[in-house]
Amino acid sequence: MRKLLRYAALALALLVCAGWAAVAEPGDALPGLNHFTATTLSGENFTEADLAGADLTVVNIWSVTCGPCIQEMPELAAFGRVLPENVQLIGVCYDAYLDEAGVKDFLAQQGFEGATLTGGDGDFTTLMSQVLYTPTTLFLDAEGNPAALPLIGSPENVAETYLALVNDALTALGKPVIALEAEDGQ
Repeated sequence: MRKLLRYAALALALLVCAGWAAVAEPGDALPGLNHFTATTLSGENFTEADLAGADLTVVNIWSVTCGPCIQEMPELAAFGRVLPENVQLIGVCYDAYLDEAGVKDFLAQQGFEGATLTGGDGDFTTLMSQVLYTPTTLFLDAEGNPAALPLIGSPENVAETYLALVNDALTALGKPVIALEAEDGQ
């Protein structure tokens, strides 16, 4: 049985690395971020209070060693730039410690404007110990609770997929859905 589970995990990892994405099953829900302190790539603290300012926070957990993570970042950054004020996008770079300066440069080149968390304690540690694949994206309410099941992997159409998942989560929270404008205001 353990061998079968290892093969299943390997197959899923290969699919994720190939650009595959799926919403997790209900039994695969991840914990929220209700009580934590994290450090951002710029050295600032980020806590549950920073989640409270938005109806929904999209948390993209990625890795510098993950091809699909790197490939989706330009689209993800563009998506984050056109979100309305009630929805925020933040990143968690799972392995930023490998090359923090390189991660900063990469994110600047991509135009990623959200906070990028690199480590922390409390619920942050619990969450990160349960993330099995990158990218994994969470949708959290203003209190840090999961508002939808996580997205595991990188979708083909980032903006379309993320917009649908954000609107599903906002609807579940009883909040109005959003529409996105193009970055040039059209």
